[in-house]
Amino acid sequence: MSDFVTKLRLAEQAAEDIYFAKLSRELIVCLHKRMQAENNAIQPSVQSSAAAQVDDSAETASRNKFRSYG
Repeated sequence: MSDFVTKLRLAEQAAEDIYFAKLSRELIVCLHKRMQAENNAIQPSVQSSAAAQVDDSAETASRNKFRSYG
């Protein structure tokens, strides 16, 4: 009986590990996309101040979108 319980516990632990690994991978992809967008917004430094303000608004919106994961 003990072997069955141990196997069941290990199976549940494996399923939980798989679930959280998938969730972590999805969050990492989102973070990479956000970092890429921020880098793309920073690179063109010749933009006018009005365009820079628009970029700041988009960056703030992006931060608010992912705030629930942090």
